[in-house]
Amino acid sequence: MLPFPASSGLVVVGATVVCVVVAWLLMLSLLPNGPSHSECGTVGYGRHARASLLPVNACVLIPSILTYFGGGPQLFFGNSSPSSGGFTFTFAFALAAFVSCGLLALGLTLLLWTNLLFHKAEGTLGPWDPPRTFVVTGPYQYVRNPMLTGVIIILIGEGILLGQAAIIGFAVSFVAINT
Repeated sequence: MLPFPASSGLVVVGATVVCVVVAWLLMLSLLPNGPSHSECGTVGYGRHARASLLPVNACVLIPSILTYFGGGPQLFFGNSSPSSGGFTFTFAFALAAFVSCGLLALGLTLLLWTNLLFHKAEGTLGPWDPPRTFVVTGPYQYVRNPMLTGVIIILIGEGILLGQAAIIGFAVSFVAINT
């Protein structure tokens, strides 16, 4: 038996999906309308939309599945047992929520920034459509792969926010696989 109403887990997972989709739409709205490479040398919406499915799968789909099969959000920072009458807000939960929201914002910022840099270099984050010029500005001056760093930061933030060790474990395995 789950320690919370079944619908609350879906609400948290749904909220995560909505946040990432809003960020994805924001990224698309910041990019200028334009045809594909072959028509005028710019990258249009379609290529960026397809390429952005890579981080969306890693940051939304897989954590949602892990959260669903892991019994829903485990709000271990507060009291969420049915006998207590619901969730009790604690300082530890507020601190974890603050830290995780900061991590999510940092990760999304890195993803959006690097996507804009790749757009300026006439490419996408997808390996099938790399930039035409080598990108060495922005976060690429300091980190070898800021997109991967952004995804890992988002996963850690989601793991903390949802109280899911499985998501943090996925982040650790994501690092091991991609290094």
